[in-house]
Amino acid sequence: MTNWRMVVMVAGVLAVAALAQVPAMAGPLVKQTPVAGAYSTLGATVNGQQVRRATQMPWLYLLEDFTYEWGSARGTYRVEAGRVLLAGPYQSWGPGRIAEEPGRRLIIFHYTRTDQAGRAQLMNVTLLYRGPLHEYPPPSRRSGASTPSVSAQGPAPASSLYLDVKSRLVFPAGNPFSRGAYPDLDFVDPSGQDKIAHRAFVDKEGRFRVQLHGGLVYDLYFFYFTNKEKVGTVDMTRANPAALAIVCQASQSKVTCRG
Repeated sequence: MTNWRMVVMVAGVLAVAALAQVPAMAGPLVKQTPVAGAYSTLGATVNGQQVRRATQMPWLYLLEDFTYEWGSARGTYRVEAGRVLLAGPYQSWGPGRIAEEPGRRLIIFHYTRTDQAGRAQLMNVTLLYRGPLHEYPPPSRRSGASTPSVSAQGPAPASSLYLDVKSRLVFPAGNPFSRGAYPDLDFVDPSGQDKIAHRAFVDKEGRFRVQLHGGLVYDLYFFYFTNKEKVGTVDMTRANPAALAIVCQASQSKVTCRG
């Protein structure tokens, strides 16, 4: 390190002070606050192969208080050395690299996960900054609904017709999935009255939370990232639909569920 000397006059006495020359930092500084905002999935690959339905993933909302909302998942995050690190349900994704490109900001995750057969898969997920939170508010900030689902087209409209469903998957014969990791759930209205494809994150206990339109019957899909499989229906026309439980039976060839 190079030292520069500066001569100063203090009370009529010459004094010599040593000033350290500060070396330039490599690469641009990434401040913490500006990463807050809404992000959609731009694309994803599994072992180098493009995932066709990647853009159907819910939007990620990074809030100013360093919490995040991603579908029904909630957690905290921090920013270190140009990377976003998620805690909670998405902690296994590891650090997401912040890439500032002309006219856009990306967050890129590289991580390894295990598929249903126990085989390692190399994952690459790229998120695109869509705008600030006052333009694209997260579910917790939308009036009229506490946690509505989101789709690739953006937030579901707030409506009193949506019911906040807190439920769980029940496999009477035991969890059939590798390492006990449940797939995400997609709820799709085949009648087209509800045009939003609602996705719910399922925790290790089988619990999930989602908002569904009362009075409709939804097709239920298991979302495996590379593909999704229809496994049954969820009836929101019955009495007290918000208290539903989804019971599933697994065989060697398929899973069937009803709620």
